[in-house]
Amino acid sequence: MNKLKDLSEEKQEILQEENEGYDTDYTYKSVCFIDGKPIVVNNLDFALGRFRNAINISGWSYLEIETKGEYDPGFQAYAAGYIEGVLTQRVLHLHIQNTVKDYCKGYQNYCKKLMIFLNENMQYVKKKIDSAAKDNPYWQAVKMAYMQLTGIWHGYSSSKFNPSIQYEAHFVMLLNSNGDFYDLESKLNKTKDPADDITGGRCSGLIKVAPNNADLFISQVTMSGFQNMLRMLKLYKFGVDSILYPGHTSTFAGYPGVIYSSDDFALTSTGLAVIETTVKVWNISLYEATKTQGQILCWVRAVVANLLSRTPREWCQIFKRYNSGTYNNQWGILDYKRFTPEKPLPDSGLFYVLEQMP
Repeated sequence: MNKLKDLSEEKQEILQEENEGYDTDYTYKSVCFIDGKPIVVNNLDFALGRFRNAINISGWSYLEIETKGEYDPGFQAYAAGYIEGVLTQRVLHLHIQNTVKDYCKGYQNYCKKLMIFLNENMQYVKKKIDSAAKDNPYWQAVKMAYMQLTGIWHGYSSSKFNPSIQYEAHFVMLLNSNGDFYDLESKLNKTKDPADDITGGRCSGLIKVAPNNADLFISQVTMSGFQNMLRMLKLYKFGVDSILYPGHTSTFAGYPGVIYSSDDFALTSTGLAVIETTVKVWNISLYEATKTQGQILCWVRAVVANLLSRTPREWCQIFKRYNSGTYNNQWGILDYKRFTPEKPLPDSGLFYVLEQMP
């Protein structure tokens, strides 16, 4: 007998919240065409997602999203995002409350400048996406990133399924831009909170070869405050052209509503492992090079580089384009295709380091 059957809606909600974070099974959702219209249901058609909230068991929740290849890449990205927004609505709501909801509280002057910066930059991105050829993989990948992000926002806010890009600084946009804010706060002269870590750093990484080249280890460690404790392991598998988008599948340690790792720790279908640790910019005059035009925020470039690159060198070449000088990091990109256990390491191509500054 269903224990919830005779409870009021209010009591059901309370009981469900008490069990939250202890899921033992996955919840499934998918997007299908019914009578020619896309709708979120429980039967596989062109996008499927499953979610498990086990934060109170393992410290993590788990999300997997897969799309089918017969649809436009941007449409796939939006549908993937929409399902994510629906499936993770509760934990995403809590993450928003913990992080960006009150981000501007007490910092109105800074946030006014920040919103102007973000909106001007988004208008630049919109212009480039709208004018790019449909066979241009770089700008189609940028479009996919913004479509997926918009889908998450629409699914989370229970909006109508409407494949499009919403160019505005909504909460999901702010979550994805959080790393970029580290440097925009300095550029736009945000008053510092004495409780903040003056180094701005929160992570470290390690790459180590086992004795006799028996194995090759890569690790990334993130340290942060309790506001970032709602962690999520994600798997995205897009049914896009594997030649144009070799990194069509990726898995990473991340956060609710965020479409790249942000720590970062990511593995892609091309055999790449990508990590980073943040670099503090002490010479603030360098921020004069950070502008709203001709540049793309770090979170977008990270998504695009993971999606388009086959090798560490390609990753670096793609990521450095349209450098914004925000979320400045030292990146480490390792190619497991170039490693064979107990064999000599290759002379080149195995591991690249990229350091970004404005």
